[in-house]
Amino acid sequence: MMKFKNYDYVAGQEGFLSNSEVELLQRYAGKLPAQPGRLGPDGLTEDKSTRDSVIKWIGNDTEVRWLNDKIFNMVRNTNDEFFHMDISMYEDLQHTTYKAGSGFYGVHMDTFINSSLQRKISFTIQLSDPKDYEGGDVKIYNNDIKNPYIASRSKGSLIIFHSMMLHEVTPVTKGVRSSLVGWVSGPPMR
Repeated sequence: MMKFKNYDYVAGQEGFLSNSEVELLQRYAGKLPAQPGRLGPDGLTEDKSTRDSVIKWIGNDTEVRWLNDKIFNMVRNTNDEFFHMDISMYEDLQHTTYKAGSGFYGVHMDTFINSSLQRKISFTIQLSDPKDYEGGDVKIYNNDIKNPYIASRSKGSLIIFHSMMLHEVTPVTKGVRSSLVGWVSGPPMR
């Protein structure tokens, strides 16, 4: 795992998932029910002016347990090495698809302040080949809003960051971009 200079709470790894692992995941996700991407701590608010995507929830059943184990081991190790957050709960993974013409997720944070558990670490795994779409950049903002970190577009790459960091997915202008996202929570920070 590599920590990025000038981005205190951002780390990443190219090739975290192999092409064959991405294909297994995509086939599995293809069997799941889809719903529109929603917002808010309850996940019930649909607002296409802020987010336009299709999501599928991936639990921890036998067929994808390998994926959950691989991701959460890497997140735990990255947290131990770089972030040092008090974490205790892994949420279900979210397979997200953004389509050209409308797919995006505006600038936001992943954490919710008024809950007994607070999201502390977020992550994204790139599932699409970069030649299959245009736009759709994941931008993560640190102190300088004019100089965001732009996540790798390499298929299988992983980016891990503090959930309180502002970030976005810019509009997809051509093709389709798919990713896997998730969050790790813990007791509220003091």
